[in-house]
Amino acid sequence: MQHLNSTYAELYNAKYDRTGHVFQGRYYSDCVDTEEYYWCCLRYIHNNPVKIGLVRESFDYEFSSAQEYFAGTSELIGETSYERIGTRFQTSEEFWHFHRLFEQKSFLDTVEDECIHNYERVKILVEKYMFDHRIEEVQTILTIGQLKEDFLRTCKRETGISERKIENILKTDCKRV
Repeated sequence: MQHLNSTYAELYNAKYDRTGHVFQGRYYSDCVDTEEYYWCCLRYIHNNPVKIGLVRESFDYEFSSAQEYFAGTSELIGETSYERIGTRFQTSEEFWHFHRLFEQKSFLDTVEDECIHNYERVKILVEKYMFDHRIEEVQTILTIGQLKEDFLRTCKRETGISERKIENILKTDCKRV
């Protein structure tokens, strides 16, 4: 990857008469060493076009391999991957549903990405909490002591985010939630 990145940077810089790095940071890779991590990576990759607003569903992106994974039509995807898909998902609807689940694992490059990710996780939990408890406004959770304590404890357990950060997310952005 280092050779590929540096060769590309040389060509790009020569073409556009510029110098320096083309990519933001050093290439980073992580070994996919567990079944759980494999599924998290697959969902993350397939959902990137959705995350940046190119499409509503990951399967609508024309350059995605999402549909090929389930259909078994690509020569680029290994037989082992097809076998894993067939073992884990009995129907295409199960496979599509898997991609619609909110990703709890973080694949984040910047502090800003982490803030957005944390906001989204808290938003999902606060909406569920409000629905379950028939609460109309986020402000109610912040002002009623027992509700606040219960929600912060639940949210911390589900997300791993500190209660202080959860409360700050709710306070600074409760109009959006």
